[in-house]
Amino acid sequence: MQGASFGVFISHIHEEEPVASKLREWLESSSHGELNIFIGGAVPLGKQWLQETADALKSSRLVISLLSPFSLPRMWIHLETGWAQGHGIDVLPVCHSGLTCQKLPIPYSEYQGVDIAGQEFGRNLLSTLSLRTGTRDPTYPSASSARFEEEIRKLCQEVSRPKLTGRDREILKLIDELVEAEKRLLNARQIADAFHTRPGKMESRIQHLVGAGLIVGVMWGASGTCYALTQEGKAYLAG
Repeated sequence: MQGASFGVFISHIHEEEPVASKLREWLESSSHGELNIFIGGAVPLGKQWLQETADALKSSRLVISLLSPFSLPRMWIHLETGWAQGHGIDVLPVCHSGLTCQKLPIPYSEYQGVDIAGQEFGRNLLSTLSLRTGTRDPTYPSASSARFEEEIRKLCQEVSRPKLTGRDREILKLIDELVEAEKRLLNARQIADAFHTRPGKMESRIQHLVGAGLIVGVMWGASGTCYALTQEGKAYLAG
């Protein structure tokens, strides 16, 4: 990476890497080769990934935060955005899968973003990119832009479908049964105890289910944040 200058850093969660890759493909092909774009998490095996990611952020003029209902509960994407903010790097929120710029929490709401579901998303993204990075006006033939928008929206639909394991279904079933039978909720540690697993490992599974829109965290007295099924979670169990 030494000597490379990444004009744009795309921050995303692992599950949304196909969307991030499509974004990079579109931006690089439309920016006259002026921008070298780094995708967060794309560090080769054997490299010091944390240092490589930090180096890429330092050399970026803009961080694109790829945001959805599934990525917002994840910590890492916020760490990358927070690092950019702390070092005076501009942030461009790109929203998809039901999340829109109007629904963004702070600090993302402080930036002007773009919605993948919005009209002429491709043109708006490239125009915003040119303005925010100081590069030449991009080229975006109408046919190419329309094709890109169709492809990336299809990818968004694919990554937004919950990919669940048998254990995920067991967790949902346990939460649902306790609510129905005993009218009580469990926190992450209690769910971990029920499955004889480490709380940290269970927390990762729970955040996956929250991101998939199948459970929601609620404050429950001294137990802190506990979890209940959403309507989507109930429908998934019934399916």
